Amino acid sequence: MKKLKGNYYKLNQLSQFVDLQERALKYRMNNVKKKYQNRQELLYKDGRCWKIHESIIFEFDRKRNTKRDNQYHTQSLVTISPDGNYCKESLKEVILEAFEQLSHLRSDLRIRYYIEQGERGSLFHVHFIVNLSSHFENAIRRACEHYIAANIDVRAVFLERNLIGYLEKEVRAKGFLKS
Repeated sequence: MKKLKGNYYKLNQLSQFVDLQERALKYRMNNVKKKYQNRQELLYKDGRCWKIHESIIFEFDRKRNTKRDNQYHTQSLVTISPDGNYCKESLKEVILEAFEQLSHLRSDLRIRYYIEQGERGSLFHVHFIVNLSSHFENAIRRACEHYIAANIDVRAVFLERNLIGYLEKEVRAKGFLKS
């Protein structure tokens, strides 16, 4: 059997990616097993555990959105493109300061950040996912603009796992901040 690049997950680890309980995941696994029975590079059994490739995790998503999913998006993607050339350490400092400024809005604030280098290979910019809804856009902008002049974009996050896959491609530095 040929393994694909990327991560493989056990069935009980999928609950961190998909909004389903373990029992529902087991029921869903029956259909996924039938669908991918001839594709062992995507789904195979290792002892008593199923190994599921990250490219087919979407098969375990909810079929219908809940009321909460339709009304609220509790995470935001923030992109900071500074005016001028800032090194990775300077951008980390900006993220730490923004974290300090935003921590009074929520007691369990979490920021996952990714520092990337631009297409031209010289200028750095940063993306971070914060567990504040996009309704806090003005507070997020104030916290980021307080230290550097920058172009700042704040958007709601709908599918975090797809976004993280995109952000992991060209990353130069990454980290996680939690209060």
